[in-house]
Amino acid sequence: MMAVNQPRDWEKSGREGERMKQTPFWGVLLATLALGYAGQALHASSASRSDMRPAAADQPNGLVNAGEPSQWAKFVVCGNTVAAENRTNVKNSGEQGVVMKTKSSHQQEAEAVLKALHAAINSHDVKSVVACFAQDVRSEQPRHPERSFIGRASVEKNWAANFAQLPDFHAEVIRVISDENVVWTEWRWSGTQANGHSVDLRGVTLFGVEEGLIQWARLYMDPVG
Repeated sequence: MMAVNQPRDWEKSGREGERMKQTPFWGVLLATLALGYAGQALHASSASRSDMRPAAADQPNGLVNAGEPSQWAKFVVCGNTVAAENRTNVKNSGEQGVVMKTKSSHQQEAEAVLKALHAAINSHDVKSVVACFAQDVRSEQPRHPERSFIGRASVEKNWAANFAQLPDFHAEVIRVISDENVVWTEWRWSGTQANGHSVDLRGVTLFGVEEGLIQWARLYMDPVG
């Protein structure tokens, strides 16, 4: 026998529905996410996922993403197996969160080769520099067509000469962008010759990457100042 004061099932659900309508939580949460503000609900969600984030030791350069756990792709670049992140992380100012944009495997591979080349150059490791290029690599400089060449042997000769003439040679990567298997890089190359003369070159290179190696290169590097 049903008690007089006990609400029926449909009455319960009706009251629950009314309470949900009166509760601004979902509206606030959606507005918070849409505007990019990290409110209490977003903080709680991020905290609950913190144990899912990969440790710094498991990621290249020890980088830890804020937000979703990262996935890593393996590539053989310049003769070595490397891990490349499959996302671009752009952290906004304040606590507005992280914007993720997926990169293709070709983009990841091209940028991984560029990263390996950059490290080899600044280590003055000629062998590692050469290892980033294909055996029959084609290199050209549109402003200086006489400097064009084909083959790894010329890569080795040119970079060995650079390091010998500029013992403190340093390469700075200012900006990198990739379009499938082509990576565009803005550089600053600097160093000091034995006579004390400073060298400062700036410009852009384009590298076509396939199978973890630079197949062709186009350089637009010139002295400034």
